[in-house]
Amino acid sequence: MKKLIQITSLSKSFGDQTVLDNIDFNLEKGEIVGLIGPSGSGKSTLIKTMLGMEKADKGEALVLDNKMPKREILSNIGYMA
Repeated sequence: MKKLIQITSLSKSFGDQTVLDNIDFNLEKGEIVGLIGPSGSGKSTLIKTMLGMEKADKGEALVLDNKMPKREILSNIGYMA
């Protein structure tokens, strides 16, 4: 299957607070996933980093095989799913 999103060793901190610590995640065409967790656990930070709205401290986010941030690629996600 084609990977729509690939997250590899993604880490993000705000000051002394580590929000994402070495996250690996893949989403393939046709998959449906949910992202759940308590408030402050990093859900929004993960999504913002995938979309290029936040810069990761470490790791890589690929959307449709393009290294993020590359916002113009996001318009193609609906067509690939």
